[in-house]
Amino acid sequence: MSACRVARLSGLAIGFVAVALAAGSYAVPPIFRVVERLRTTGALGLIALAFALLLAWLADASGSAMIVGALAAGLVLHHTPQRREIEQSVTRLGHFFVPIFFACVGAAVDVRALATPQMLLVAVVITAVGIAGKVVSGYSLRKFEGNRLLVGSP
Repeated sequence: MSACRVARLSGLAIGFVAVALAAGSYAVPPIFRVVERLRTTGALGLIALAFALLLAWLADASGSAMIVGALAAGLVLHHTPQRREIEQSVTRLGHFFVPIFFACVGAAVDVRALATPQMLLVAVVITAVGIAGKVVSGYSLRKFEGNRLLVGSP
C-alpha cells in the first residue's frame, strides 16, 4: 500500500470521525431525550445500536472502514447523559458481537502478504514498540499498586 493511499484513507477516517462528532453532538442529545421519555425497556440500547450501525454503514459508504463509523458512534454516545444506561444495555450484545468481529477481521487477513521479510520486520518492530509503550505506561502511574511490569507483558 502506497504512502499516498495510507494518507488518503487516514484523512478520510479522521474526517469522518470529526464530521460525525460535530453532527452527532447536535443531533443525538434531542433524540435520546425523546427516547428516554418513552421509558420503554431496552429502547435506549436499541436506538444506540441502530445509531452505531447507521454510522458504520455511512463510514463504509464514504469509503472508510465500518469500524470507524462504530468508533464515531461510541464517541458521540459517550457524551450523552444516558451513557451508563446505554452501556449497560449494549454490553451483552458486545459479548456476542465482539468475538464475531475479530473472527471476521482475522479471516480477512491475507497471511501470504505477511510472510515477506519486510512485513515480518514491521511486525517485530510494532510489537516491540507496543510492549515498550505499555511498560512505560505501567511505570508512569503513580497510584498503581500492582505489578507494573505485568502491564507490558505480551
